[in-house]
Amino acid sequence: MPHEAARTDYPARKRPSRRSGVLTSALSVSSCLVLGELLVRFLAPQNMMFPRYRYSESYLTTLYPNSTVIHECPGRFRYRYTVNADGYRGERVDESSPRPKIVVLGDSYSLGVGVDDGDEYPAVLRREIDDTMDVIDVGVGGWGLPQEIRRFYEFGVRFDPKIVVLQFSANDPADGLIAPVTHRNGDRFEFHSLGRGPRHLNRWLARSWIQKSQLYNSVRSRLWLATRRLAEKRLGANRGGKEKTDRPISENDPPPPDEAAYLALLRPFAQDLHDRGIRTCMISVNGQLDRFPHIRTEVAALDSLGLLTYLEVEPWFAGVNDYASPEGHLWGTEAHHIVGRGVARWVRSVSAETPPNE
Repeated sequence: MPHEAARTDYPARKRPSRRSGVLTSALSVSSCLVLGELLVRFLAPQNMMFPRYRYSESYLTTLYPNSTVIHECPGRFRYRYTVNADGYRGERVDESSPRPKIVVLGDSYSLGVGVDDGDEYPAVLRREIDDTMDVIDVGVGGWGLPQEIRRFYEFGVRFDPKIVVLQFSANDPADGLIAPVTHRNGDRFEFHSLGRGPRHLNRWLARSWIQKSQLYNSVRSRLWLATRRLAEKRLGANRGGKEKTDRPISENDPPPPDEAAYLALLRPFAQDLHDRGIRTCMISVNGQLDRFPHIRTEVAALDSLGLLTYLEVEPWFAGVNDYASPEGHLWGTEAHHIVGRGVARWVRSVSAETPPNE
């Protein structure tokens, strides 16, 4: 039988097109992202905030005016923070309101991160004094004393407040080094710009859908924490005594840079408020002022001079143990109510001493 000639007319194999290769890669990447998103959501859910803080050359961070911030962690908590047209939480207060004013200066504890609208202690304070005074809560997360002082003179002072509440937490001294927007020059305060910074990128990211991604927030939180620690180490911040090697042995030692920067601003600010006829009270998150012996000593001195009144909050919590927020802040809903009622008692006492319309 004659041999058949070998076939040579097989159809040529098609080489994958560039388009199909790109599509395959995109599908692979998308599948990995979806899988990663699901794994993080169910195994290690992350805190999400939308919109996040806005970058500011004057304050480092501010809140978006006329916004509703949703702060949540899937399956754990969900909070709503309503921001008014002037960029602070709570009902907007008109400068022409006939009621006396209270201005609250602080960070995320005064903002009320970790509690719903109306449960933050400035709102509780307003209700406890039966709305006889207006309360302007200009606290913003991540602020230190430099931002708080600047906000008072650029915004709070226009309300001609009768009372200022100054709230302290352990990250305040370091925050003041990271964003030194206020300095004391002779007998006056000077304000400085932080520069344009990542303004456009930050403002795009703050209101982008990516803020709702669990995978993104997992990466973001780790990067933020690492960056924060590097900044504190570079600036020589005490970090609230969390590391014993960074903490002075006693108040007789020279104050570390973060305490020194705080001290340089606190007394002049308290003195100026006193000279303006403004009653000032200072409160601290439970036990956190004690981590800073130099600041604690100065606060006691200012209290004895009558330049401010320091209110110890710990006695208000007698018999109360579980008061933290599921979000992570030491003050949860019950704590904010306790603090709001405690500050209200002091406000009523000083109002009785001096009629608020004087």
